[in-house]
Amino acid sequence: MDTFFLNELKECCADVNNDKENVNGISRVIDAYKRVTAFAKLARSEGLLALDEACDHLDRTDATQEVLFKELMLVLDGTEPQHVASIGMNLFAVDDFSSYEGLIVLMYCKGALLLQDGVTISLLENYLQSMMPMFLRKILVQKMSEEKKLEQAKEKVESDKWVRALCEDNRAVDERDYSIINQTALTLLDMSDGEIQRLLRETENRDVVTAMIELPGKARARIFDNTSTRLGRMMAEEVMHRGPVTLNEVEKACVTLMRKVIKLEADGEIAHYNLTVLKFVIGLYDVPNSVKR
Repeated sequence: MDTFFLNELKECCADVNNDKENVNGISRVIDAYKRVTAFAKLARSEGLLALDEACDHLDRTDATQEVLFKELMLVLDGTEPQHVASIGMNLFAVDDFSSYEGLIVLMYCKGALLLQDGVTISLLENYLQSMMPMFLRKILVQKMSEEKKLEQAKEKVESDKWVRALCEDNRAVDERDYSIINQTALTLLDMSDGEIQRLLRETENRDVVTAMIELPGKARARIFDNTSTRLGRMMAEEVMHRGPVTLNEVEKACVTLMRKVIKLEADGEIAHYNLTVLKFVIGLYDVPNSVKR
């Protein structure tokens, strides 16, 4: 069976090499590659049985997708791999596929077996790419690179919106408010850029992000101003998409940040500030149930 598969693959690729201007054929092969890799990612994240519903979206009027459908149904039914392979080769042999269609069917047959075997996404991608003639592989890689850049550009625009939205929160910062969240905001607004950068280097991103959930926009802006663009976008995304977080968790994160400030000042790492109120507020959080919400 392996010999038959390789011989047919070689013949299909030879014909494809002689038809390099076939834009429709090239597009269909790339779509087939994306289809199999998308199924693989779905199986990896939700389990093999998730493919059952996904198969309902295949265009079964397309003879190549009909082969993929039948192969995946065999896999989902628990058919032995050697039988899945044999039936796939039968489906390939009995139909009159064009060169590009033949390549697609062979990719689908091999893809179904790789899905059944549970290989990594990376290995599956490499295997499918290895089945393509070099010129087609180059087109695929270039197209995937372009799509990735486009997706990254979209994500950048979206995350930049999140950063702006988080900074536009115009809640007031009040010196008479002795909550740890407000005192954290006041402290950040007083600190220089260099001092905030020093603080962020000493603090886990998880605590910074948790504190930012309740900090007013001005204080968030001081943090974003002192992180790299990439890190700032990541933090904004996490703040916007973080699951439920209790006020107690936010307060603990703020206490962690402000303890770092107090230590940095004691060690002479940042300028001297009047931290009397801040120390008093942190002390309240050391006493169980002393702060009621």
